[in-house]
Amino acid sequence: MHKLIILLAALPVLGQAEPLQVRIVDVEGMPVSNVVVYLQNHATAAIPQASRKHEIEQTDKKFAPYVSVVRQQEAVVFTNHDDITHHVYSFNGPARFDFRLQPDASDSVAEFAEPGVIAMGCNIHDWMSGYVMVVDTPFYAVTNEQGLAIFADVPASDYHLVAWHPQMAKDEVADRHVVVPAPSDINLQLTQPMAPIPSQKSLDDFDFLEGY
Repeated sequence: MHKLIILLAALPVLGQAEPLQVRIVDVEGMPVSNVVVYLQNHATAAIPQASRKHEIEQTDKKFAPYVSVVRQQEAVVFTNHDDITHHVYSFNGPARFDFRLQPDASDSVAEFAEPGVIAMGCNIHDWMSGYVMVVDTPFYAVTNEQGLAIFADVPASDYHLVAWHPQMAKDEVADRHVVVPAPSDINLQLTQPMAPIPSQKSLDDFDFLEGY
């Protein structure tokens, strides 16, 4: 289990229509961006599917965004904005895919049938890496530059609140009990430093694959 210190501000109770804000900060109290945060309980999987679409781009030989979150069965479109070919693939997780993307081409994956973490790479540019978290709830978000994940229109109920990022320490899973309506701000502070994100560029002085 990830161990997080959870600080609940003593603020007025929210109404159902007001947004719930979750702030993720590191061990030094600084905001952490691009952290997946989601709410789930026994009923969230049965909530009807919304028509949300997601895009993961390949730009400057990088996955953008580096971390994505989607609900089961939601469409994910991979779009190559580079003027070279990418060979995108997954190497673990609940769904496997493998396809080549020519310049300015797109392909899609919509068969994430089970929750879990999918790690991605490129067979041509082996420094490229990215992650998709698949969840079984419609209540999910990714923290912004202020470390905030914002949820609107969450029905009143008890939930597990989970925060995840691939660079979190392996023994620092967040899985907390939250009652909605809740305090307007929930602050989660990491207890361990996050690992650095791997360099998203070739380690060679000269890239022999520059034209591919």
